[in-house]
Parts: sequence; structure tokens; C-alpha cells
Amino acid sequence: MPSLPIAFRVALLAAIACAAAFLCAARQAEAQTLGIATGGDTQNLPLVELERELDLIAAAGAGWVRVDINWAQIQAGGPASYEWAATDRVIAAARARGLRVLGVIVYTPAWARPAGTAATYRPDPGRYAAFAARAVRRYSPAVRHWEIWNEPNVRAFWTPKPNAQAYVRVLRAAYAKMRQADPRAKVLTGGTAPAVSDGTDIAPVDWLERLYRHGARGSFTAVAHHPYCWPALPGEALSWSAWYQIRGTNRSLRSVMKDNDDAGKRIWLTEFGAPTGGPPGSFVSEAAQAQMIKRAHEKWGKQVWMGPLFVYEARDHGSDFSTREDFFGLLRRDFTPKPAYWAFSTMARATTPAGRGPDLRLTTARNAALGPFVRVRLVGVGKRGGRVLEARLQRKRRGTWRYVAGRKRRRTNASGAARIALRALRRSLPKGTYRVRIAIAGGTTRFSPAMRLKRRLG
Repeated sequence: MPSLPIAFRVALLAAIACAAAFLCAARQAEAQTLGIATGGDTQNLPLVELERELDLIAAAGAGWVRVDINWAQIQAGGPASYEWAATDRVIAAARARGLRVLGVIVYTPAWARPAGTAATYRPDPGRYAAFAARAVRRYSPAVRHWEIWNEPNVRAFWTPKPNAQAYVRVLRAAYAKMRQADPRAKVLTGGTAPAVSDGTDIAPVDWLERLYRHGARGSFTAVAHHPYCWPALPGEALSWSAWYQIRGTNRSLRSVMKDNDDAGKRIWLTEFGAPTGGPPGSFVSEAAQAQMIKRAHEKWGKQVWMGPLFVYEARDHGSDFSTREDFFGLLRRDFTPKPAYWAFSTMARATTPAGRGPDLRLTTARNAALGPFVRVRLVGVGKRGGRVLEARLQRKRRGTWRYVAGRKRRRTNASGAARIALRALRRSLPKGTYRVRIAIAGGTTRFSPAMRLKRRLG
């Protein structure tokens, strides 16, 4: 694998401090986090639009973004060709804002499928697994969570038609190779779309049963699902509702997992939302979209076996009212927020685990004129803005934490977040273990979890 560009390596150097110090706290923090599932063309956005969109995602309090790792685009030039740049910049920009990334490995390049077929054509297990492992090696440890395809239970995303046995072959091959590349990689099944079993598409519960039947049990870390249910609200007792099918129906995703002695795994909701425009009868009002976000958060937060909840998507894809696909955003196409954006932000702030204190997210970078510095982003400091924070960078040396950067003061914004850049006292930062000490007006002190700098910066 060719080495990453220096700027990209620097942007991915630091561990992001979203998890608490102990494993149980880390699992709770991972589960009780809201995210945004970005659209499939995110990597093709102009840089200014990409950065603005991610800024608004981070400002809303999201902890995750779901990003396509588009095999068909990255290897469009053939089996020996790799064009990573567009994906690199999305992942680097997300991580720089303290966002964790769920990578969805999707779409088969033309050279790896029969002539005349679409990128949704079922992939060859060996070729897909080889690419997946390469993606893991490239982005680990910045990305540790991966989803194997998108909505493989419907023909819209798996052609010529969904086949659970074929999918399991892909899943098992990918899981083995990805875990070889990074033993800490977390592998999710492809999120299931709402569907009925009609001889072509396969209903989510039927799909999961077939995955277990064909031997998938040991080849995934969590189940992914897309519980779209509009115009109904999450939790309404409707057998057709993909949300209700999580655990409410007689045969549910949760019951299938229990029947297969797999109840210890989580169900991640990697897409959820509702469109606010399109052909008549195909969408909901903006107020209803916001209400659905609130209800989803209420129902999701009560289940300890739920993984993160991702709302699809950040911004409207377009403004063509002949299709509802253009109107799932929390933001309108011109970046103005819908009511659902503010509902999401309120819910995201409410997911900070009790007693955890502010969420301190760290990244390192280097400026040619200023030397190395550490960016600190704080979330959940308080519900009101204007609180004064003082931040100082420390390095652990011979068992003692020593200051290695000057103090910096900032006020939190209206949502209780702040961004601070701490300039190092020297022209370089040696490799070692670092943390940030935050003093909050009123006498409270917090420390970020330690991060490991593996090489000298500067």
C-alpha cells in the first residue's frame, strides 16, 4: 500500500477521546450516541460544502457519521488502481471535528462484475474481502467500525436479486480478512431496508433468520437495520413498521438473535428518517419529521442492547419534487436548518452519559508558522453558553503529568460547546502520552482520556 500523504497522516494521528476510560463506560458511550448517515455523494462535494456540512453535523452534537467507502469509485480504473483522495478528505475532515466514522463498503466496480450490470451487482467474496481489508489497513485506527454493504435485502441495492446465502459468503470472507488487518475492527451486517418477502425483496426479520441459517453468526459484531416507518411514529404497534419489527412483532430482529444465542450483540440503527418533500403522499411535514426524531430518540434510548442511531441525512440532496429522495435532510439544500435539526441537536446533547462530564475530543496538527498544536473540541459542558474554559496540554513523563502548551481560554457557544487550539511551547511535540486539563468556571476540573502520539510532531 502506498504511504498516505503527510497532511492526511497528520490529520489522523491522534486517538479521538470519545470513549470513557473503562470498557463498560466505552460500550455505553458507543451505544448511547446519535450520528448522521451522510449521502452517497458526500465524497464528491466541493470542499467548502463538505466542510460546512460537517461543521453543522458537529455543531448539532453528533458523535458519528456514516460514510460510503465506494469500492466502485476507488477502483474505477481497474484491479491495480486505487483513487483514495476523495474518501481520504471526508474521513480526515470528520475526524478533525471529533466525529467517529462508520465506513460502509459498497458497490462493485465495472471490472469485477459482468458486462452490462450495475454497481449494485453482488460482489465476488474474495475480491470484496481483499478491498475491504485494504480499506481497513488504510484507515485504522481512525476508523474501526465497518458495515458490509447497504440494504442487501432489497433488489435496489443487491442485484440481480437478494440472496442471503450469497451475502453470507461475502460477509464471512470480509470479516476474516478485515479482522486480520485490524483485530479490533468491528464488523456490522449490511443495514436492512424495510421490505416484505415477495420472491425478490426479503423482509428484515426473514433476512436475519436466513443469515443465521447460512452460518453468519461468528462473522459480525452487530446487526445493522434501517427502521424507516413514516408516516407512523417509532414504536407504534404496526406489523409493517420496520421500527416495530426490531422487537415488537412476534418474530422480531431481537427474538431471532435470542433464538440463535446471539442476544449479547447490539442492533445498530444505521439509517432512520423521513422525507419532507416529493410526490404527493410520499412525504411528511417538517414538523412531523422533527417529531419522528424525538420519538425515535425516546424509544431507542430505553434499550441497552441498541447501538448508535444514525439519522439520514444531513442535508437535502436536491430540490426535485418528482422524487422524495432529495428531501431527507435535517438541513435544506441551502444549509438552513429544518425543525428536525434542532430536535436532533437537543436529543444529541441529552445522550451524554450521566457523570461523564464534558466530551473532550482531541486532534493534532501542525502549522508551518506556529509549529505543532492540539485542537480541542468540547461538547456537553453545559446547556447554556458563555461559560469560560481554560485548557492546558499535558504530557506524561516518568509517571508525572507536565504542561507542554500554554493555557488558552474560550467561552462556550450557545449549545455548550467550544473549540480551542493549544500551541506547543516548543517547535515539536515528542512522541508520548498526552491529555488536556480543562478548568471550567465555577471550580470544576476535567481531564480528557489520554491519547498516544506515536511519532514526533514538528
